[in-house]
Amino acid sequence: MLKKLAKYGNSTTLVIDKAILELLNMNESSVVKLHTDGKSLIITPVDPSEQDQKVSYEAYEAFSVAKNAIWEKNGPYKGPQPNDAAKEEMKQAFRNVFQKHAKAFERFGHISASVEFQQALAAISTTIDPKTQPDAYMQEVEKVKVQLCPELKEFNTEMQALAKKYNS
Repeated sequence: MLKKLAKYGNSTTLVIDKAILELLNMNESSVVKLHTDGKSLIITPVDPSEQDQKVSYEAYEAFSVAKNAIWEKNGPYKGPQPNDAAKEEMKQAFRNVFQKHAKAFERFGHISASVEFQQALAAISTTIDPKTQPDAYMQEVEKVKVQLCPELKEFNTEMQALAKKYNS
């Protein structure tokens, strides 16, 4: 079965047919683990006994609120548009960084589904309002991500350097 990704705000969605959800004993409120082997995205249903769904949902909601608030504040990029060759160079540079750190993403995929990570996100949202302080909230989330998966520190540094290079 082929599916097309769709734009949803500042994110991209994948619509999963009801028949597939039923086959996997899932529904629209199911929690899933995401990980990759560097070429494929693997989506695995999480057994409700493995995690605290209330904490997971609240943490996800706070994270989504912060991302949306940052998008609303900053809006789309309005600077000079690069030519096709520059766009391709930029895309390839970002692809290279993602590929270089594929193992870190796979490891973090497992960590992000953990109760420990979800509780850390929930704790952040009790002290920092993701709607009114989205930048501060996301900075704290990044600290937790790097604390639980130190391999992401190098990825973040390289991505910030690329963002600076291509946004200047």
